[in-house]
Amino acid sequence: MKNKKITDSEKRKYLRFDYPFFIRIRKKGGKGGLNRKEQSVITFKEFKENNISISKNISVEGICFTTSKDYPLNTLVLLEVFSPTRKVPFNMLAKIRWRKERVIKSSLKCIYDIGVEFLKIDADGEFHDLLEQLVNSKLEKILL
Repeated sequence: MKNKKITDSEKRKYLRFDYPFFIRIRKKGGKGGLNRKEQSVITFKEFKENNISISKNISVEGICFTTSKDYPLNTLVLLEVFSPTRKVPFNMLAKIRWRKERVIKSSLKCIYDIGVEFLKIDADGEFHDLLEQLVNSKLEKILL
Protein backbone atom coordinates (compact mmCIF):
# COMPACT_ATOMS: atom_id res chain seq x y z
CA MET A 1 0.00 0.00 0.00
CA LYS A 2 1.39 3.42 -1.02
CA ASN A 3 1.72 6.21 1.51
CA LYS A 4 -0.77 8.96 0.84
CA LYS A 5 0.83 12.38 0.50
CA ILE A 6 -0.80 14.92 2.81
CA THR A 7 -1.56 18.20 1.04
CA ASP A 8 -1.21 21.62 2.67
CA SER A 9 -4.98 22.08 2.82
CA GLU A 10 -5.32 18.80 4.77
CA LYS A 11 -2.80 20.04 7.37
CA ARG A 12 -4.61 23.33 8.00
CA LYS A 13 -6.75 23.80 11.08
CA TYR A 14 -8.74 26.74 9.69
CA LEU A 15 -10.37 27.58 6.39
CA ARG A 16 -8.43 30.10 4.30
CA PHE A 17 -10.03 32.83 2.23
CA ASP A 18 -8.56 34.16 -0.99
CA TYR A 19 -9.35 37.80 -0.31
CA PRO A 20 -7.15 40.75 -1.35
CA PHE A 21 -6.60 42.86 1.78
CA PHE A 22 -4.04 45.66 1.59
CA ILE A 23 -1.38 45.16 4.26
CA ARG A 24 1.22 47.56 5.65
CA ILE A 25 4.17 45.66 7.13
CA ARG A 26 6.69 46.89 9.68
CA LYS A 27 9.37 44.99 11.53
CA LYS A 28 8.67 45.11 15.26
CA GLY A 29 10.93 47.75 16.75
CA GLY A 30 11.32 49.43 13.34
CA LYS A 31 10.33 52.95 12.37
CA GLY A 32 6.73 54.04 12.78
CA GLY A 33 4.26 52.53 15.19
CA LEU A 34 0.76 51.44 14.37
CA ASN A 35 -1.05 54.03 16.47
CA ARG A 36 -0.62 56.97 14.10
CA LYS A 37 -3.59 59.22 13.29
CA GLU A 38 -2.97 58.85 9.54
CA GLN A 39 -2.84 55.05 9.71
CA SER A 40 -5.84 54.66 7.38
CA VAL A 41 -3.89 56.33 4.53
CA ILE A 42 -1.47 54.39 2.34
CA THR A 43 1.03 56.67 0.57
CA PHE A 44 2.68 56.18 -2.82
CA LYS A 45 6.05 56.43 -1.06
CA GLU A 46 5.18 53.32 0.95
CA PHE A 47 4.26 51.43 -2.21
CA LYS A 48 7.59 52.47 -3.71
CA GLU A 49 9.46 51.40 -0.56
CA ASN A 50 7.61 48.06 -0.54
CA ASN A 51 6.00 48.49 2.87
CA ILE A 52 2.66 47.56 1.32
CA SER A 53 1.48 44.17 0.15
CA ILE A 54 -1.75 42.49 -0.86
CA SER A 55 -2.84 39.31 0.87
CA LYS A 56 -3.04 36.04 -1.03
CA ASN A 57 -5.18 34.38 1.62
CA ILE A 58 -6.25 34.88 5.20
CA SER A 59 -7.60 32.78 8.08
CA VAL A 60 -8.37 33.18 11.77
CA GLU A 61 -4.83 32.05 12.51
CA GLY A 62 -2.73 33.98 9.97
CA ILE A 63 -2.26 35.60 6.60
CA CYS A 64 -0.17 34.97 3.49
CA PHE A 65 1.15 37.83 1.38
CA THR A 66 3.76 38.50 -1.28
CA THR A 67 6.53 41.05 -0.81
CA SER A 68 9.86 42.00 -2.32
CA LYS A 69 11.40 42.20 1.16
CA ASP A 70 12.83 39.09 2.73
CA TYR A 71 11.88 38.52 6.36
CA PRO A 72 13.72 35.82 8.32
CA LEU A 73 11.70 33.09 10.01
CA ASN A 74 10.37 33.93 13.48
CA THR A 75 10.71 37.69 12.90
CA LEU A 76 8.04 39.66 14.74
CA VAL A 77 6.20 42.09 12.47
CA LEU A 78 3.50 44.67 12.96
CA LEU A 79 0.74 44.50 10.36
CA GLU A 80 -2.01 46.88 9.45
CA VAL A 81 -4.69 44.97 7.54
CA PHE A 82 -7.01 47.31 5.67
CA SER A 83 -10.62 46.20 5.34
CA PRO A 84 -13.41 47.78 3.29
CA THR A 85 -15.63 47.43 6.38
CA ARG A 86 -13.53 49.70 8.66
CA LYS A 87 -12.22 53.25 8.51
CA VAL A 88 -9.01 52.22 10.25
CA PRO A 89 -7.02 49.02 9.69
CA PHE A 90 -6.83 46.03 12.00
CA ASN A 91 -3.54 46.28 13.91
CA MET A 92 -1.82 42.95 14.42
CA LEU A 93 1.33 41.56 15.94
CA ALA A 94 2.46 38.54 13.95
CA LYS A 95 5.37 36.13 13.58
CA ILE A 96 6.88 34.98 10.28
CA ARG A 97 6.21 31.21 10.17
CA TRP A 98 7.25 30.38 6.62
CA ARG A 99 8.65 32.01 3.50
CA LYS A 100 9.08 30.90 -0.06
CA GLU A 101 11.40 32.66 -2.49
CA ARG A 102 10.28 33.04 -6.11
CA VAL A 103 12.18 34.53 -9.04
CA ILE A 104 10.33 36.67 -11.57
CA LYS A 105 11.74 35.46 -14.89
CA SER A 106 11.22 38.70 -16.81
CA SER A 107 13.26 40.79 -14.35
CA LEU A 108 15.22 38.10 -12.46
CA LYS A 109 14.14 39.79 -9.21
CA CYS A 110 13.17 37.80 -6.14
CA ILE A 111 9.85 38.07 -4.40
CA TYR A 112 8.74 36.20 -1.33
CA ASP A 113 5.52 34.52 -0.30
CA ILE A 114 5.36 35.06 3.45
CA GLY A 115 3.09 33.28 5.92
CA VAL A 116 2.55 34.82 9.33
CA GLU A 117 0.81 33.65 12.47
CA PHE A 118 -1.28 36.23 14.32
CA LEU A 119 -0.15 36.72 17.90
CA LYS A 120 -2.36 39.68 18.81
CA ILE A 121 -5.21 41.49 17.02
CA ASP A 122 -6.44 44.87 18.25
CA ALA A 123 -10.13 44.31 17.42
CA ASP A 124 -10.23 40.53 17.69
CA GLY A 125 -14.03 40.21 17.83
CA GLU A 126 -14.58 42.54 14.89
CA PHE A 127 -11.90 40.71 12.88
CA HIS A 128 -13.57 37.34 13.53
CA ASP A 129 -16.93 38.87 12.53
CA LEU A 130 -15.36 39.94 9.22
CA LEU A 131 -14.06 36.41 8.60
CA GLU A 132 -17.51 35.03 9.45
CA GLN A 133 -19.00 37.33 6.79
CA LEU A 134 -16.48 35.94 4.29
CA VAL A 135 -17.51 32.37 5.23
CA ASN A 136 -21.20 33.20 4.77
CA SER A 137 -20.52 34.88 1.44
CA LYS A 138 -18.52 31.90 0.21
CA LEU A 139 -21.25 29.46 1.34
CA GLU A 140 -23.93 31.50 -0.45
CA LYS A 141 -21.93 31.28 -3.70
CA ILE A 142 -21.51 27.53 -3.29
CA LEU A 143 -25.16 26.86 -2.44
CA LEU A 144 -26.70 29.09 -5.10
